[in-house]
Amino acid sequence: MTPSIKKMLAVNGASLFMIVVGIVAVYMGHTKAQQAASYRVESKSLLNEQKLTKFQRQRPVYSAGETKIDDFMTGFLTFSNQKEFDSRRQSLRSIVSKSVYDNGILFKTDKYHKVKQLSLEGTYVRSDVIPTGLAHNQLTANVYATQTLNFKGKQGKDVVKAYTVTYDGQTGKLTSVTEHGTLSVNVDSATF
Repeated sequence: MTPSIKKMLAVNGASLFMIVVGIVAVYMGHTKAQQAASYRVESKSLLNEQKLTKFQRQRPVYSAGETKIDDFMTGFLTFSNQKEFDSRRQSLRSIVSKSVYDNGILFKTDKYHKVKQLSLEGTYVRSDVIPTGLAHNQLTANVYATQTLNFKGKQGKDVVKAYTVTYDGQTGKLTSVTEHGTLSVNVDSATF
């Protein structure tokens, strides 16, 4: 063999060795990156699981349904002007099914603009969710939502509204919302 062939073989051998070392380094780096990403996902899920209460871990459909009901009532019962009142339906589109979204009775239009005429404001306070059924990943509940209604700049009055709500755990949406009306409790102090 001539010295030039030996030199060429040495250079090619060194190049081949460097390519193999590079491929191994890239493979090891990729493997380490995948392991790190896997550890991040596991640690994040553990942290999220730790944040859940024992009740939420044992009854995930009820807990998720209660959260969606709270989100719905916040969007449905909170408004400070006519524009917000009229746009409630659009703001709730992502958490309700098509049948609820198209419900003309629930989202009745304020054709006389009473909210604007009266300078009426509504603020959602809280809900009491009383489950009546939980089957096939669906929660059905009676909901008593408290709303503060007031005229602009005046002190408000709490009103409790009754609803029957169905939450579908598979879609994560409210599939039925039926409003029953406003509760009125009269108390005579003479009875105490």
